Amino acid sequence: MSEVSFVRHLLIPTVSVYALSWILIFMVRQYSIFDIPNSRSLHNAPTPTLGGAAIALFLTCWMFYQGNDIPDMSAMAWVGLGFAILGGWDDIAPKGVLFRVFFQLALALFFIYLVFELTLFYLSVLILVLTIISTVNIFNFMDGADGFSGTQGALFILSHIFFFEQIDLFLYTQYMAVLLGCIVGFLLLNTRNPAKIFMGDVGSYFIGFHIAVIGIIGVRGGLTVCVPLLLFAPFIIDSSLTLGARVISGQSWWRAHRSHLYQKLILAGATPQTITFKLLLLNCLYCWPAAWMAHTCQDYSLLILAGVYVSLSLVWYHLRKRCI
Repeated sequence: MSEVSFVRHLLIPTVSVYALSWILIFMVRQYSIFDIPNSRSLHNAPTPTLGGAAIALFLTCWMFYQGNDIPDMSAMAWVGLGFAILGGWDDIAPKGVLFRVFFQLALALFFIYLVFELTLFYLSVLILVLTIISTVNIFNFMDGADGFSGTQGALFILSHIFFFEQIDLFLYTQYMAVLLGCIVGFLLLNTRNPAKIFMGDVGSYFIGFHIAVIGIIGVRGGLTVCVPLLLFAPFIIDSSLTLGARVISGQSWWRAHRSHLYQKLILAGATPQTITFKLLLLNCLYCWPAAWMAHTCQDYSLLILAGVYVSLSLVWYHLRKRCI
């Protein structure tokens, strides 16, 4: 993709989603759809939510407009829309864990059926389903501070645009540039102090699904599986270790909480902007070089993956201990 095409596919969604988000803020205020602060929240004032609907609306319309120009675009559009509707439904009328997991499972299986039909072994289907559901939920779990999850999503997509260019998956780079622009347009309002709007489950489910899809497409196209695992490592480490700590301590791990490391750091005095900036540095200075090394030296990719995950786990343990 040329630089001019990249800028165009990035800029138009950025401006459009920014404008749509302002319209959405007005609408949700009219219907009093707010994220009300509680004992597990990090914000202090009721804040409009459902901001991810602007991202889902623009990208889904663009994908339907593209039609079959990009492989599997129809499946990605329909299932992504399904995840957005499920998340929006939960934002407006919260549902139980089993209800959400059931429909997440159904949507993941539907996507696999549309893309792979019946050509996969049962183990492959299980791995793909777990990949989609776990990515959606990890991204949802980590969406609790202004600009935090949106920044990780944008960095994951931006890095994959580069990797897709390296393995000649040019057809997907326009789609990822549009998704990146949508997230940037939302972040212009979400990173303010305080945030003007939250993405809500509609946004975290939608973006989480597309992150999983991008990872699957990359691995199917020739990337080692270590690349997406390294580029999503900050969220995987914090969410999985926090979940493990809650299970070991006998807490109700499925309930909303403020036990993630990023939440504890903010409760200890750090600002969301500071945490988000450090997340950006962690990605650019550590995860991205490690992913590039794993791509270029695939014989050592698992060793690189293990080294990054062990080191980040030690950092997680050290920082969490300081916050207690």
